[in-house]
Amino acid sequence: MEATSTQPTTVPGSELAARIDRSMADDRARSRRTGVISVDFGTPQPDAVVRVLLARLASIAREGDAVGQISPTGLLLLAPGLREVDALAQLVVRVTAELRGPVEVLGTSYPCSCSVGGAISDARSTVGALVDAATGRATGRSTAA
Repeated sequence: MEATSTQPTTVPGSELAARIDRSMADDRARSRRTGVISVDFGTPQPDAVVRVLLARLASIAREGDAVGQISPTGLLLLAPGLREVDALAQLVVRVTAELRGPVEVLGTSYPCSCSVGGAISDARSTVGALVDAATGRATGRSTAA
């Protein structure tokens, strides 16, 4: 499901890699960088909880950003068009604040304990390396940026 507007969109995880690849190519052509923010909640969550967390991410995403689920325990926010690392750092802070606190679904409160990590592209970045770096930072695994 490709976005036809510049509003933040939620895309299936299977489409995120292609979306990141296109964003990286567009950003290189414009002398900008692509950011990826990974959110890891450690253990699989019920679908209803994941939908709430995706909606929370989408609520703070900028125009043109995309969010999606990349694994049973993880979400991803694609942030194209960044000019500097500080812009990604500010977005990571916003994501962390937005996802803090329990998720209420049908009268049941689910604690939300997640880790957040970000990575920003450079001229030689690949989709896999960018996602791996963000995910590694979110989960505490050491990765090369």
